[in-house]
Amino acid sequence: VYSLIAKRRGNIISEEYQEGTGFFSINATVPVIESFGLSNDLRSRTAGVAIPQLIFHGFDVWPEDPYSNRDTTRQN
Repeated sequence: VYSLIAKRRGNIISEEYQEGTGFFSINATVPVIESFGLSNDLRSRTAGVAIPQLIFHGFDVWPEDPYSNRDTTRQN
């Protein structure tokens, strides 16, 4: 789970084990563009055990150039 969040440029905010339930909660932020397909990837890596819940948290300035990975082979 941690590697999947890191691969999608996410940041872990908090972790919490809920005693007596067997549940472990992870709160993280992930850029919206990286959230597409996240639920399917998370379920496949955890054999369907993980239950993702995506909630919009707000906007933030991204420190990287959003066009840095743009395909430059096509010309307009």
